[in-house]
Amino acid sequence: MDRRLAGNGRQVDQSDINRPEFGGRKGQSSALKKAAALVLAASLVLGSAVTSLAEEAGTAAGSQRIEYADLEQLIKGSNPEVQAKRADLDHWVGEYEAARDEIMENRTRLREDARELKDDGDLEGSRHYLEQAKMLKESADQLDKQIRSLNSASNTMDIRQTEDTAILAAQDVMGTWHSLNLDRESAGAKLEAASYKKEKLGRQLAEGMVTQADVDQAEKARMEALGKVEALDGELEQMKRELCLLTGHTYDAAVEIGALPAADLERAGALDLEADKQTAWGNSYELRSQRHSGFSGTNKERHSRDRSVEAAEQGMYTRLTSLYGQVQTAKTSCEAGRTALAGAEMDWKAISHKNELGMISQEEYLTAKVAYMEARAAAGRAEIEMLGALNRYDWAVKGLTLE
Repeated sequence: MDRRLAGNGRQVDQSDINRPEFGGRKGQSSALKKAAALVLAASLVLGSAVTSLAEEAGTAAGSQRIEYADLEQLIKGSNPEVQAKRADLDHWVGEYEAARDEIMENRTRLREDARELKDDGDLEGSRHYLEQAKMLKESADQLDKQIRSLNSASNTMDIRQTEDTAILAAQDVMGTWHSLNLDRESAGAKLEAASYKKEKLGRQLAEGMVTQADVDQAEKARMEALGKVEALDGELEQMKRELCLLTGHTYDAAVEIGALPAADLERAGALDLEADKQTAWGNSYELRSQRHSGFSGTNKERHSRDRSVEAAEQGMYTRLTSLYGQVQTAKTSCEAGRTALAGAEMDWKAISHKNELGMISQEEYLTAKVAYMEARAAAGRAEIEMLGALNRYDWAVKGLTLE
Protein backbone atom coordinates (compact mmCIF):
# COMPACT_ATOMS: atom_id res chain seq x y z
CA MET A 1 0.00 0.00 0.00
CA ASP A 2 1.28 3.45 -0.91
CA ARG A 3 1.79 5.23 2.43
CA ARG A 4 3.32 8.67 3.05
CA LEU A 5 3.77 11.00 5.99
CA ALA A 6 1.45 13.97 6.34
CA GLY A 7 2.78 17.28 7.66
CA ASN A 8 2.12 16.23 11.26
CA GLY A 9 4.06 12.99 10.88
CA ARG A 10 0.95 10.78 10.66
CA GLN A 11 1.07 8.10 8.03
CA VAL A 12 -1.49 8.49 5.27
CA ASP A 13 -2.26 6.42 2.22
CA GLN A 14 -3.66 7.18 -1.23
CA SER A 15 -7.25 7.08 0.06
CA ASP A 16 -6.45 9.88 2.51
CA ILE A 17 -5.29 12.13 -0.30
CA ASN A 18 -8.67 11.75 -1.95
CA ARG A 19 -10.58 12.84 1.17
CA PRO A 20 -12.26 16.28 1.02
CA GLU A 21 -10.30 17.67 3.97
CA PHE A 22 -7.10 16.94 2.05
CA GLY A 23 -8.51 18.77 -0.96
CA GLY A 24 -7.86 15.69 -3.09
CA ARG A 25 -9.81 14.20 -5.98
CA LYS A 26 -13.03 13.89 -4.00
CA GLY A 27 -12.61 17.43 -2.71
CA GLN A 28 -12.07 18.63 -6.24
CA SER A 29 -15.03 16.63 -7.49
CA SER A 30 -17.23 18.09 -4.77
CA ALA A 31 -16.21 21.62 -5.71
CA LEU A 32 -16.79 20.98 -9.40
CA LYS A 33 -20.18 19.41 -8.73
CA LYS A 34 -21.09 22.42 -6.62
CA ALA A 35 -20.18 24.75 -9.49
CA ALA A 36 -22.24 22.71 -11.96
CA ALA A 37 -25.15 22.62 -9.54
CA LEU A 38 -25.07 26.41 -9.35
CA VAL A 39 -25.52 26.73 -13.10
CA LEU A 40 -28.44 24.26 -13.11
CA ALA A 41 -30.12 25.79 -10.06
CA ALA A 42 -29.86 29.27 -11.54
CA SER A 43 -31.86 28.25 -14.58
CA LEU A 44 -34.47 26.42 -12.48
CA VAL A 45 -35.26 29.18 -9.99
CA LEU A 46 -35.13 32.19 -12.30
CA GLY A 47 -38.83 32.09 -13.11
CA SER A 48 -39.98 31.69 -9.51
CA ALA A 49 -37.58 34.38 -8.31
CA VAL A 50 -39.35 37.00 -10.43
CA THR A 51 -42.71 36.15 -8.90
CA SER A 52 -41.57 35.96 -5.28
CA LEU A 53 -39.46 39.10 -5.42
CA ALA A 54 -42.27 40.95 -7.20
CA GLU A 55 -44.59 40.09 -4.34
CA GLU A 56 -42.02 41.22 -1.77
CA ALA A 57 -41.37 44.49 -3.60
CA GLY A 58 -45.08 45.19 -3.95
CA THR A 59 -45.70 44.52 -0.27
CA ALA A 60 -42.73 46.52 0.98
CA ALA A 61 -43.40 49.68 -1.00
CA GLY A 62 -45.31 52.26 1.03
CA SER A 63 -48.24 54.38 -0.06
CA GLN A 64 -47.44 57.68 -1.69
CA ARG A 65 -48.44 60.16 -4.39
CA ILE A 66 -47.17 58.95 -7.74
CA GLU A 67 -45.73 61.87 -9.67
CA TYR A 68 -44.90 61.63 -13.35
CA ALA A 69 -41.41 63.03 -12.81
CA ASP A 70 -40.70 60.29 -10.23
CA LEU A 71 -41.61 57.32 -12.43
CA GLU A 72 -38.03 56.58 -13.47
CA GLN A 73 -36.83 56.57 -9.86
CA LEU A 74 -39.78 54.44 -8.74
CA ILE A 75 -39.23 51.89 -11.49
CA LYS A 76 -35.51 51.55 -10.83
CA GLY A 77 -36.01 51.35 -7.09
CA SER A 78 -39.22 49.35 -6.69
CA ASN A 79 -40.39 47.70 -9.93
CA PRO A 80 -40.73 43.98 -9.14
CA GLU A 81 -39.26 42.68 -12.40
CA VAL A 82 -36.29 45.04 -12.25
CA GLN A 83 -35.61 44.18 -8.63
CA ALA A 84 -35.96 40.46 -9.33
CA LYS A 85 -33.39 40.60 -12.13
CA ARG A 86 -30.94 42.56 -10.02
CA ALA A 87 -31.38 40.30 -7.01
CA ASP A 88 -31.07 37.19 -9.17
CA LEU A 89 -27.84 38.47 -10.71
CA ASP A 90 -26.38 39.43 -7.32
CA HIS A 91 -27.39 36.07 -5.86
CA TRP A 92 -25.67 33.97 -8.48
CA VAL A 93 -22.57 36.15 -8.59
CA GLY A 94 -22.34 35.65 -4.83
CA GLU A 95 -22.82 31.88 -5.15
CA TYR A 96 -20.13 31.56 -7.79
CA GLU A 97 -17.74 33.75 -5.80
CA ALA A 98 -18.30 31.64 -2.67
CA ALA A 99 -17.66 28.41 -4.61
CA ARG A 100 -14.52 29.87 -6.18
CA ASP A 101 -13.21 31.05 -2.79
CA GLU A 102 -13.82 27.59 -1.30
CA ILE A 103 -11.91 25.95 -4.14
CA MET A 104 -9.01 28.40 -3.77
CA GLU A 105 -8.84 27.68 -0.03
CA ASN A 106 -8.57 23.96 -0.80
CA ARG A 107 -5.90 24.72 -3.38
CA THR A 108 -3.90 26.73 -0.84
CA ARG A 109 -4.03 23.85 1.66
CA LEU A 110 -2.92 21.39 -1.00
CA ARG A 111 0.05 23.56 -1.94
CA GLU A 112 1.04 23.93 1.72
CA ASP A 113 0.83 20.15 2.20
CA ALA A 114 2.87 19.67 -0.97
CA ARG A 115 5.65 21.85 0.42
CA GLU A 116 5.62 19.91 3.68
CA LEU A 117 5.84 16.59 1.85
CA LYS A 118 8.69 17.91 -0.25
CA ASP A 119 10.53 19.04 2.88
CA ASP A 120 10.00 15.52 4.29
CA GLY A 121 11.53 14.07 1.15
CA ASP A 122 8.30 12.67 -0.27
CA LEU A 123 8.64 14.09 -3.79
CA GLU A 124 6.01 11.77 -5.27
CA GLY A 125 3.41 12.81 -2.70
CA SER A 126 4.33 16.46 -3.18
CA ARG A 127 3.94 16.15 -6.96
CA HIS A 128 0.53 14.50 -6.57
CA TYR A 129 -0.71 17.29 -4.29
CA LEU A 130 0.52 19.94 -6.74
CA GLU A 131 -1.34 18.23 -9.58
CA GLN A 132 -4.52 18.31 -7.50
CA ALA A 133 -3.92 22.00 -6.73
CA LYS A 134 -3.48 22.72 -10.42
CA MET A 135 -6.79 21.04 -11.24
CA LEU A 136 -8.55 23.08 -8.57
CA LYS A 137 -7.04 26.26 -10.03
CA GLU A 138 -8.50 25.33 -13.40
CA SER A 139 -11.89 24.86 -11.76
CA ALA A 140 -11.60 28.25 -10.07
CA ASP A 141 -10.69 29.83 -13.41
CA GLN A 142 -13.87 28.41 -14.91
CA LEU A 143 -15.90 29.94 -12.11
CA ASP A 144 -14.14 33.27 -12.65
CA LYS A 145 -15.19 33.05 -16.27
CA GLN A 146 -18.78 32.47 -15.20
CA ILE A 147 -18.62 35.44 -12.83
CA ARG A 148 -17.30 37.68 -15.60
CA SER A 149 -20.11 36.44 -17.83
CA LEU A 150 -22.72 37.27 -15.20
CA ASN A 151 -21.23 40.75 -14.77
CA SER A 152 -20.95 41.24 -18.53
CA ALA A 153 -22.31 44.18 -20.46
CA SER A 154 -25.05 42.00 -21.93
CA ASN A 155 -26.54 41.24 -18.50
CA THR A 156 -26.24 44.87 -17.44
CA MET A 157 -27.84 45.91 -20.71
CA ASP A 158 -30.68 43.47 -20.13
CA ILE A 159 -31.46 45.10 -16.78
CA ARG A 160 -31.36 48.58 -18.31
CA GLN A 161 -33.68 47.46 -21.09
CA THR A 162 -36.09 46.05 -18.51
CA GLU A 163 -35.97 49.38 -16.65
CA ASP A 164 -36.59 51.44 -19.78
CA THR A 165 -39.46 49.22 -20.90
CA ALA A 166 -41.10 49.46 -17.47
CA ILE A 167 -40.67 53.25 -17.34
CA LEU A 168 -42.36 53.64 -20.72
CA ALA A 169 -45.15 51.30 -19.62
CA ALA A 170 -45.70 53.35 -16.46
CA GLN A 171 -45.77 56.58 -18.48
CA ASP A 172 -48.33 55.08 -20.87
CA VAL A 173 -50.49 53.75 -18.03
CA MET A 174 -50.40 57.09 -16.23
CA GLY A 175 -51.38 58.84 -19.47
CA THR A 176 -54.22 56.37 -20.00
CA TRP A 177 -55.46 56.98 -16.45
CA HIS A 178 -55.62 60.73 -17.05
CA SER A 179 -57.33 60.26 -20.42
CA LEU A 180 -59.95 58.04 -18.79
CA ASN A 181 -60.34 60.56 -15.99
CA LEU A 182 -61.16 63.27 -18.52
CA ASP A 183 -63.78 60.97 -20.06
CA ARG A 184 -65.10 60.26 -16.56
CA GLU A 185 -65.57 63.97 -15.86
CA SER A 186 -67.38 64.39 -19.18
CA ALA A 187 -69.54 61.34 -18.48
CA GLY A 188 -70.32 62.73 -15.02
CA ALA A 189 -71.60 65.94 -16.59
CA LYS A 190 -73.81 63.90 -18.94
CA LEU A 191 -75.18 61.91 -16.01
CA GLU A 192 -75.92 65.12 -14.14
CA ALA A 193 -77.79 66.54 -17.14
CA ALA A 194 -79.68 63.28 -17.78
CA SER A 195 -80.67 62.97 -14.12
CA TYR A 196 -81.98 66.53 -14.05
CA LYS A 197 -84.00 65.98 -17.22
CA LYS A 198 -85.53 62.77 -15.88
CA GLU A 199 -86.51 64.50 -12.64
CA LYS A 200 -87.97 67.43 -14.58
CA LEU A 201 -90.05 65.15 -16.79
CA GLY A 202 -91.19 63.26 -13.69
CA ARG A 203 -92.60 66.49 -12.28
CA GLN A 204 -94.18 67.38 -15.62
CA LEU A 205 -95.77 63.92 -15.85
CA ALA A 206 -97.56 64.57 -12.58
CA GLU A 207 -98.91 67.76 -14.11
CA GLY A 208 -100.00 66.00 -17.30
CA MET A 209 -97.54 67.92 -19.46
CA VAL A 210 -95.68 64.88 -20.78
CA THR A 211 -96.35 61.18 -21.30
CA GLN A 212 -94.95 58.17 -19.46
CA ALA A 213 -93.05 57.30 -22.64
CA ASP A 214 -91.17 60.60 -22.35
CA VAL A 215 -90.21 59.78 -18.77
CA ASP A 216 -89.19 56.25 -19.71
CA GLN A 217 -86.98 57.55 -22.48
CA ALA A 218 -85.33 59.99 -20.09
CA GLU A 219 -84.75 57.19 -17.57
CA LYS A 220 -83.17 55.06 -20.29
CA ALA A 221 -80.79 57.91 -21.14
CA ARG A 222 -79.98 58.36 -17.46
CA MET A 223 -79.21 54.67 -17.01
CA GLU A 224 -76.98 54.68 -20.08
CA ALA A 225 -75.10 57.66 -18.68
CA LEU A 226 -74.81 55.93 -15.31
CA GLY A 227 -73.50 52.76 -16.97
CA LYS A 228 -70.83 54.79 -18.76
CA VAL A 229 -69.75 56.40 -15.50
CA GLU A 230 -69.52 53.05 -13.73
CA ALA A 231 -67.58 51.49 -16.60
CA LEU A 232 -65.08 54.35 -16.58
CA ASP A 233 -64.73 54.06 -12.80
CA GLY A 234 -63.78 50.41 -13.29
CA GLU A 235 -61.25 51.23 -16.00
CA LEU A 236 -59.72 53.97 -13.87
CA GLU A 237 -59.31 51.53 -10.99
CA GLN A 238 -57.68 48.99 -13.30
CA MET A 239 -55.19 51.54 -14.62
CA LYS A 240 -54.41 52.62 -11.07
CA ARG A 241 -53.71 49.03 -10.09
CA GLU A 242 -51.41 48.56 -13.07
CA LEU A 243 -49.51 51.71 -12.16
CA CYS A 244 -49.22 50.57 -8.55
CA LEU A 245 -47.77 47.22 -9.59
CA LEU A 246 -45.31 48.81 -12.02
CA THR A 247 -44.04 51.17 -9.33
CA GLY A 248 -43.73 48.51 -6.65
CA HIS A 249 -46.92 49.11 -4.69
CA THR A 250 -49.54 46.51 -3.87
CA TYR A 251 -52.47 46.63 -6.28
CA ASP A 252 -54.77 48.06 -3.61
CA ALA A 253 -52.34 50.64 -2.22
CA ALA A 254 -53.80 53.99 -1.21
CA VAL A 255 -51.94 56.15 -3.72
CA GLU A 256 -52.80 59.39 -5.46
CA ILE A 257 -51.87 59.94 -9.09
CA GLY A 258 -50.17 63.23 -9.88
CA ALA A 259 -50.66 65.48 -12.90
CA LEU A 260 -49.07 65.04 -16.31
CA PRO A 261 -46.64 67.58 -17.75
CA ALA A 262 -47.80 69.69 -20.68
CA ALA A 263 -46.84 68.37 -24.10
CA ASP A 264 -43.71 70.11 -25.44
CA LEU A 265 -44.84 71.18 -28.89
CA GLU A 266 -41.75 73.29 -29.47
CA ARG A 267 -39.40 70.34 -28.96
CA ALA A 268 -41.63 68.12 -31.09
CA GLY A 269 -41.25 70.58 -33.94
CA ALA A 270 -37.48 70.72 -33.54
CA LEU A 271 -36.78 66.96 -33.76
CA ASP A 272 -33.96 65.98 -36.11
CA LEU A 273 -34.97 62.60 -37.52
CA GLU A 274 -31.74 61.89 -39.42
CA ALA A 275 -29.53 62.69 -36.44
CA ASP A 276 -31.80 60.66 -34.16
CA LYS A 277 -31.52 57.67 -36.51
CA GLN A 278 -27.77 57.59 -35.94
CA THR A 279 -28.22 57.93 -32.18
CA ALA A 280 -30.78 55.14 -32.20
CA TRP A 281 -28.41 52.92 -34.21
CA GLY A 282 -25.83 53.20 -31.43
CA ASN A 283 -28.35 52.80 -28.59
CA SER A 284 -30.60 50.05 -29.94
CA TYR A 285 -30.67 47.15 -27.49
CA GLU A 286 -31.61 44.77 -30.29
CA LEU A 287 -28.79 45.84 -32.59
CA ARG A 288 -26.22 45.99 -29.80
CA SER A 289 -27.12 42.46 -28.78
CA GLN A 290 -26.70 41.24 -32.35
CA ARG A 291 -23.45 43.10 -32.88
CA HIS A 292 -21.90 41.90 -29.63
CA SER A 293 -22.97 38.27 -29.88
CA GLY A 294 -20.24 35.83 -30.79
CA PHE A 295 -20.51 33.96 -34.08
CA SER A 296 -18.86 30.95 -35.60
CA GLY A 297 -20.03 29.25 -38.76
CA THR A 298 -19.65 28.97 -42.49
CA ASN A 299 -19.31 31.96 -44.78
CA LYS A 300 -22.84 31.33 -45.99
CA GLU A 301 -24.14 31.45 -42.43
CA ARG A 302 -22.08 34.56 -41.73
CA HIS A 303 -23.54 36.34 -44.75
CA SER A 304 -27.01 35.29 -43.65
CA ARG A 305 -26.35 36.74 -40.20
CA ASP A 306 -25.06 40.00 -41.72
CA ARG A 307 -28.22 40.27 -43.79
CA SER A 308 -30.30 39.74 -40.66
CA VAL A 309 -28.45 42.53 -38.88
CA GLU A 310 -28.91 44.83 -41.88
CA ALA A 311 -32.63 44.00 -41.98
CA ALA A 312 -32.89 44.78 -38.26
CA GLU A 313 -31.19 48.13 -38.84
CA GLN A 314 -33.58 49.02 -41.67
CA GLY A 315 -36.51 47.95 -39.51
CA MET A 316 -35.30 50.22 -36.74
CA TYR A 317 -35.03 53.18 -39.14
CA THR A 318 -38.52 52.48 -40.50
CA ARG A 319 -40.05 52.30 -37.03
CA LEU A 320 -38.36 55.51 -35.93
CA THR A 321 -39.59 57.29 -39.06
CA SER A 322 -43.11 56.07 -38.30
CA LEU A 323 -42.85 57.27 -34.68
CA TYR A 324 -41.61 60.64 -35.94
CA GLY A 325 -44.70 60.88 -38.16
CA GLN A 326 -46.92 60.03 -35.19
CA VAL A 327 -45.32 62.86 -33.21
CA GLN A 328 -46.02 65.36 -35.97
CA THR A 329 -49.61 64.16 -36.38
CA ALA A 330 -50.16 64.37 -32.63
CA LYS A 331 -48.62 67.85 -32.63
CA THR A 332 -51.15 69.06 -35.20
CA SER A 333 -54.03 67.53 -33.22
CA CYS A 334 -52.76 69.02 -29.99
CA GLU A 335 -52.52 72.51 -31.51
CA ALA A 336 -56.07 72.18 -32.86
CA GLY A 337 -57.26 70.92 -29.48
CA ARG A 338 -55.76 73.89 -27.68
CA THR A 339 -57.44 76.30 -30.11
CA ALA A 340 -60.79 74.56 -29.74
CA LEU A 341 -60.50 74.52 -25.96
CA ALA A 342 -59.75 78.24 -25.87
CA GLY A 343 -63.01 78.93 -27.72
CA ALA A 344 -64.94 76.48 -25.53
CA GLU A 345 -63.62 78.17 -22.38
CA MET A 346 -64.79 81.56 -23.61
CA ASP A 347 -68.25 80.15 -24.36
CA TRP A 348 -68.38 78.41 -20.98
CA LYS A 349 -67.38 81.59 -19.18
CA ALA A 350 -70.24 83.44 -20.88
CA ILE A 351 -72.74 80.66 -20.08
CA SER A 352 -71.63 80.56 -16.44
CA HIS A 353 -72.12 84.32 -16.19
CA LYS A 354 -75.64 84.08 -17.66
CA ASN A 355 -76.46 81.29 -15.23
CA GLU A 356 -75.35 83.42 -12.30
CA LEU A 357 -77.67 86.19 -13.54
CA GLY A 358 -80.58 83.78 -13.96
CA MET A 359 -80.76 84.40 -17.69
CA ILE A 360 -80.85 80.70 -18.71
CA SER A 361 -82.59 77.61 -17.42
CA GLN A 362 -80.86 74.89 -15.43
CA GLU A 363 -81.34 72.47 -18.33
CA GLU A 364 -79.65 74.90 -20.75
CA TYR A 365 -76.81 75.38 -18.28
CA LEU A 366 -76.25 71.64 -17.83
CA THR A 367 -76.37 71.06 -21.60
CA ALA A 368 -73.72 73.76 -22.09
CA LYS A 369 -71.66 72.19 -19.31
CA VAL A 370 -71.69 68.84 -21.14
CA ALA A 371 -70.46 70.54 -24.32
CA TYR A 372 -67.67 72.28 -22.43
CA MET A 373 -66.58 69.12 -20.62
CA GLU A 374 -66.50 67.19 -23.90
CA ALA A 375 -64.34 69.89 -25.50
CA ARG A 376 -62.09 69.87 -22.44
CA ALA A 377 -61.76 66.07 -22.61
CA ALA A 378 -60.98 66.13 -26.33
CA ALA A 379 -58.26 68.73 -25.88
CA GLY A 380 -56.85 66.87 -22.89
CA ARG A 381 -56.69 63.60 -24.81
CA ALA A 382 -54.83 65.36 -27.60
CA GLU A 383 -52.31 66.65 -25.06
CA ILE A 384 -51.85 63.17 -23.61
CA GLU A 385 -51.49 61.60 -27.07
CA MET A 386 -48.86 64.21 -27.91
CA LEU A 387 -46.96 63.47 -24.71
CA GLY A 388 -47.16 59.72 -25.36
CA ALA A 389 -46.04 60.02 -29.00
CA LEU A 390 -43.03 62.09 -27.99
CA ASN A 391 -42.19 59.64 -25.20
CA ARG A 392 -42.28 56.67 -27.55
CA TYR A 393 -40.08 58.47 -30.05
CA ASP A 394 -37.59 59.39 -27.32
CA TRP A 395 -37.45 55.82 -25.99
CA ALA A 396 -36.90 54.48 -29.49
CA VAL A 397 -33.94 56.85 -29.84
CA LYS A 398 -32.68 55.62 -26.47
CA GLY A 399 -32.70 52.03 -27.73
CA LEU A 400 -36.09 50.40 -27.23
CA THR A 401 -37.69 48.51 -30.10
CA LEU A 402 -41.17 49.96 -30.50
CA GLU A 403 -43.76 49.15 -33.11
